[in-house]
Amino acid sequence: MAIITLTTDWQNWDYYSGMMKGRLLRLIPGAMIVGINQHIEPFHVLQASFVLKAVLPEFPAGTIHLFLVNQGQQPGIWPAVIACNNQYVVGWDDGILPLIANTVPDYYLRTNHAILENIDQITDIPITYRSLEPSF
Repeated sequence: MAIITLTTDWQNWDYYSGMMKGRLLRLIPGAMIVGINQHIEPFHVLQASFVLKAVLPEFPAGTIHLFLVNQGQQPGIWPAVIACNNQYVVGWDDGILPLIANTVPDYYLRTNHAILENIDQITDIPITYRSLEPSF
């Protein structure tokens, strides 16, 4: 069973958190979705990275951590993935992800439009799941 965590600044004031959880469960039936913290101060990536770094050692190998602190979808900032301690952290490639790891990440995968299109083709994910600009 996949374990997916959410660390966000969404504050649970609207539908977005529920929509994201529903979409994850539709894409990965049987996944366990764990909310780490949805009350990070808006746009406060340092606070969020501190929180996630503190809890990371408590999760089992293979856990996927979605680090979704809103950066306002700045131009040129694409999703990235780091692997550390047999876990994966997915977030924006804005330089903050390596701060979450206690060591140098095992790898750092930066994405771009072409990579995201290839992933869509390989996984047969309909384009309706993603707009042209990267989005979670």
